[in-house]
Amino acid sequence: MSNRRWSLQTGVPRKNSIRLVSPGPCPLTIPVTEVGRGRFAVCLRATSGIMKNTVFLVTFGKAKEKDVLAKLASRTPGVPRNPHLPALTKIGRLVEGGMKFSLYQSPYYRSGLNRANRRIRSVLQDCISKMNQDDRFYKEPGKVLWPYASRPLMEAIRECAETGRLPASLLHALDLILAATNRGPGQWFLEFQDRNLAQDHNGNLILLDVLGVVNIEVPGHADDDLIFVKGL
Repeated sequence: MSNRRWSLQTGVPRKNSIRLVSPGPCPLTIPVTEVGRGRFAVCLRATSGIMKNTVFLVTFGKAKEKDVLAKLASRTPGVPRNPHLPALTKIGRLVEGGMKFSLYQSPYYRSGLNRANRRIRSVLQDCISKMNQDDRFYKEPGKVLWPYASRPLMEAIRECAETGRLPASLLHALDLILAATNRGPGQWFLEFQDRNLAQDHNGNLILLDVLGVVNIEVPGHADDDLIFVKGL
């Protein structure tokens, strides 16, 4: 199912309109609006109908961090999904203007955090700050060697989180992320800025987009490659 080819309509019925169209003999047309973007991804939220509380992520390239989160979100029979991992599913691909994009779907998560989750965010951000200032992860003053230090740095952040009286379920979510990024190529890092965290309708802190990969280079493509959903 993750290889199904979706399509995109723009300017219908209005100039600023964006619609996702599902594949198949009875395609579903979903009106969406852009609610966020990064260097390699655009976030679209459904604006009406039964999918109004659904968001779609359009990503350029392999988007390894999204694939990791989608794999962690897939349910294993008899094993409940961790409540702090986003319910992310890869649903297909888009081909627009000769460029290939991956398409993911998830529930809409609130960006505002309650008091308990703000405390958790502070603990995680403090751990990042402390570990980034640790001389163990620097070869020269002020120069962190991410290609070599990213794994030890991630593990040190996890150890720091252990001391912050965080929920066991959240520590388990971090363990799952570390285990999933311990194989294959890629230099991973964690980040816990406000844009990386969210909250679900049950009040659980969601590690929405806390994974990153360093040294991503996409030759021949500028940062505005996702222009087809920008400024319409």
